[in-house]
Amino acid sequence: MKPWWTGRVPLFWSVVFTLVLVWLVLTWALPYLAMWVTGGDRPLPVPGALQLVYLVLALVGAAVYVSISDESMREFLRPLVAFLRGPASEAQLFRLARLAVLLLVPVAAGAIVHARSVPAAGTPTSLRIQHPTIPGAYERLKNPFREPTDEAVKKWMDETKAAGSLETGRRAYIRAALMEGRLIFQINCRPCHGAAADGQGPMAWGFRLKPADFTDPGMIATVVEAYAFWRVTEGGPGLPPEGSPWDSARPIWKQDLTDEQTWKAILAAYDLAGVEPRKPEKPQSSLLTASAWAQSAPPPDTAESLERGKAIYVKRCLLCHGEKGDGQGPVAPYLDPRPRDFVTGSFKLRTTQSGEPPTDEDLFRVVTRGVPGTAMPGWTTLSEQERRLVIAYIKTPRDLRAKRTEKLLDAVRLQFPVPIPTAFERPHFFLGSAGKPVALWHWQSDLDAAGKNPVVKEWAEGFQKPVRTQADSGQDVTGRGVWRDGHWKVVMVRSLAPRERERDVTFEPGRLIPFAVQAWDGFNGDKGFMMSLSSWVFVTLDAPVPLTARLSSLLAVVLTGLGEWWLVRRVRPAGPLSGPAA
Repeated sequence: MKPWWTGRVPLFWSVVFTLVLVWLVLTWALPYLAMWVTGGDRPLPVPGALQLVYLVLALVGAAVYVSISDESMREFLRPLVAFLRGPASEAQLFRLARLAVLLLVPVAAGAIVHARSVPAAGTPTSLRIQHPTIPGAYERLKNPFREPTDEAVKKWMDETKAAGSLETGRRAYIRAALMEGRLIFQINCRPCHGAAADGQGPMAWGFRLKPADFTDPGMIATVVEAYAFWRVTEGGPGLPPEGSPWDSARPIWKQDLTDEQTWKAILAAYDLAGVEPRKPEKPQSSLLTASAWAQSAPPPDTAESLERGKAIYVKRCLLCHGEKGDGQGPVAPYLDPRPRDFVTGSFKLRTTQSGEPPTDEDLFRVVTRGVPGTAMPGWTTLSEQERRLVIAYIKTPRDLRAKRTEKLLDAVRLQFPVPIPTAFERPHFFLGSAGKPVALWHWQSDLDAAGKNPVVKEWAEGFQKPVRTQADSGQDVTGRGVWRDGHWKVVMVRSLAPRERERDVTFEPGRLIPFAVQAWDGFNGDKGFMMSLSSWVFVTLDAPVPLTARLSSLLAVVLTGLGEWWLVRRVRPAGPLSGPAA
């Protein structure tokens, strides 16, 4: 007797197994294979449309193979015909299994039709152009600090009493503009774009549309500086229609920065990213190019090494950690947690025992990997030698300064557009914009602790204007917060329709409703515009199942059952499809 695995697999089951194998490859094998090939940390799924194309091709191929001859067609249909006819014997178990399958098929058909008929809401999708066309008013602008004119340099030298030749003054002029640009970038741009301009700032993970990675060769290196100036000046709300949806978190910086400050910040962004603008320029100053001095051996303990480490520290670290390394840099008040104080020698991430300083490898690991949850990025944009040089420099003695702490109250605020937009032109995600107002539900922990209604409804039309409290007649939101396990759990309650429809959102079942969240952590000193916030996300209330969906699913069950009954009646008499006994 031959083993079972040496026998021929029936044609019907061969086709079924082949189609299942194709589906498994498309759904599981290819995504994990792509993850392994690309070195990613998650599978890369095959798009649904592409899966459908390959499955249809597999079905067509199977149909051609089966229908190539009458004999193969009869062989393929033989198991189906035998199942529909039922067992010739009185096998009770087989009869019950057959009856269960015949009942499940119409039920499954009805469930599929019901799922397709019930209204479903999902996040709207849209296509957007990454680099819209620059307006003509900005197209011919040039950065006055990249190649300053002789007149600008002479004027600066006169104002600063700088000595030396014109070329020496030009280098000093660029250096001063670059240093100021770095400070502007770290204060205003770092929270989103990161200290290394790599798009990995502490706020980046909270945005649907992620901040640009300037170190990516496909980003600012592909555009002229005038384009960057336009985008920084006009911000997300200044995008043209082809740049929609307006989910960009970029503010309108022309309201806070002068043109000179904007150009300096752009100069610093290109410098931090280690790239040049797209348009070829004259050879740039060595101040704006990455250091070419890098060795594989550890840096020698010399004055020259310390000077090189200091230059890297000034460019990359000073704005946060301060000139003396005491964590009191110009950007420090804007960071939470505050930058590390190198003077005290108190380091958290180390392998040494308590009270002992970290090893060089401990410091190198932190500089390389960064500290997740803080503003400290992983400085992989620096070579290994440059990282070791800056570590050697920060270990030199420095003075100590005092620190300040402040404790404020916790709060959370929900934001809704009024009215709900029907297209992609939503208000700006942070407090709306002129002509596009937002309603705010502001929960405050101090009111909750006092036993009062902790939710105050507010109204805003852009962060440039003060937030206004709505009238008492419109205060129809209640809520309560519970502090447990180090977290607030806040619930806000209101009817679907507000008292004043023109001042608040109306919740309509089945409709996507944008909302954003703003939160203040008082323990960490959050107040005013210092907060955590999100861009627009969506919530929807389940819509009632329409009568048409119920009737269509019932009709699918009936029609599928009638089709089964017709097939069973059709094949009951012995026919040509039965063929000879297997």
